[in-house]
Parts: sequence; structure tokens; C-alpha cells
Amino acid sequence: MAPQNFEEKVVWYSLIGTYIFFLLGAQYVVIPAIAWLLTLYVCKKLWIQTDKTLEEEKVVIPFQFGFGLFL
Repeated sequence: MAPQNFEEKVVWYSLIGTYIFFLLGAQYVVIPAIAWLLTLYVCKKLWIQTDKTLEEEKVVIPFQFGFGLFL
């Protein structure tokens, strides 16, 4: 099994490198950096998508569902 896109590669290689991060004491730095990287990547994908973007590649955030959880 091999990662097929950027998001899968980031998660896959961070899982493989977990023990290396642990031995170096870098978990407290690397894991938040990965979270920020993936968050910024989603924001970039949201920013550049257009009406011509394929449905499979569109990023959709269900705001109504999210707001319903807090009510």
C-alpha cells in the first residue's frame, strides 16, 4: 500500500516516523507542525477551487451540520 496524494503521504510518513520523533523528543514540535500544514493545505484547496473543479476534488465543509451540533 502506497500513499496516493499529498495528504496521505504526510499522514503515512508521520506515522512511520512516530518512533523517530519520540526518540528525538520532537513530537511536541512535529505533530502540531503537521496539523498546521494539513490545515493550511485545506485552506489553499478551498481558496483555489472554482466552479470548474471536479466534484471529487471539491472541498465541502457542512457548516449547517457543524452549527447544529452546538445548538
